[in-house]
Amino acid sequence: MCNVKRLMGNPYKGVQQQAEVARQSEVARQADTRGAIGRVDETFRQFDDPFFAGREQAYSNYAMPQVSDQYDTARKNLIFALADGGLTRSSVGAQRLGDLERDYSLRRQDVADQARGYGQQARTDVESARSGLVSQANSVGDAAASGNAALNEANRLTAAPSFSPLGALFQNVTAGIGVSRAAGDAERLRNAGGAQGARLFQPSRGSGQVVQSNV
Repeated sequence: MCNVKRLMGNPYKGVQQQAEVARQSEVARQADTRGAIGRVDETFRQFDDPFFAGREQAYSNYAMPQVSDQYDTARKNLIFALADGGLTRSSVGAQRLGDLERDYSLRRQDVADQARGYGQQARTDVESARSGLVSQANSVGDAAASGNAALNEANRLTAAPSFSPLGALFQNVTAGIGVSRAAGDAERLRNAGGAQGARLFQPSRGSGQVVQSNV
């Protein structure tokens, strides 16, 4: 009986060998995959909180000086227009300057919000790229290929972004000042001249035009 078994051999030996080969292959595949993912993680370690804060600061450094320059120009133009119209110390002048200050604060807040948006978008882009590379590493399990792909993506993500110039932020700050000046002149004359000053701006019943009284 023993001789028969030796002649026939172990019928499970081939199956066991195949299972062992498959097991070793899977162990090797998992090791390669871990190595590939490790290369991705190593390359992407540079994308930390300071990196994203730097992306926010980059936009702020780009946009905030433009806001300040436009504000300075608008304020100078407004002060000149108010002085030219004799409205420097008027309620109109105070309101216009207050409105400009409020707009300036709003524009600065807009820049801060957009800067945070750039930081958040950078986080999204980095995580999307890393997820794609990890998925590729799981499929291929090639550490060298994954490392090269991670370097390419990292170079793309660290490239300095291009920001669009800001448009005109403080338009029409002097609009209507001429009308306010005319109204202010009329009020000052009426206050200075009493009834006579008021008649300087009394409309004619016949023509509806402003005429000067000789009284």
